[in-house]
Amino acid sequence: MKKSLSEILDFEPGTCTGAQVRKLNRIVSKKYNDALSPFGVNISQANIIFATSSKNGILQTEIASALVLERSTLHRDIKRLIDRNLLRLDKNPNIKSPSVYLTDEGNAFVKSFLPSWKRTQKEIEEILGNELVGSIPAMSAQLQKK
Repeated sequence: MKKSLSEILDFEPGTCTGAQVRKLNRIVSKKYNDALSPFGVNISQANIIFATSSKNGILQTEIASALVLERSTLHRDIKRLIDRNLLRLDKNPNIKSPSVYLTDEGNAFVKSFLPSWKRTQKEIEEILGNELVGSIPAMSAQLQKK
């Protein structure tokens, strides 16, 4: 009988932390994406909007760093949000790259989808419990140190 690769290499693929975290990400993202789909945004775009709304002008590199996003994903999502007039770019004479701003329409948009986002946040917290949800930022911070 031929042995499987996991038997040959003596490992259990189901215990891979990377696979488990990616699976968790897909499950959680689906919950948010389902809640936000009536508004025409996904959780990645909503997080960009949140990051942008937290400052009066933010560099794309700051958003990418805060959200740990690939440049291509960030640029694609920002372009879609600009096309919907939710975000705008403005050149800063002192800085090479433009800053990203939430438009007035974007500000109103946040207020429209926020109740759905909050319901989803609460649902996930109820399912996982405060302790597990509260440990996520600490895990992220610990892994980013290394």
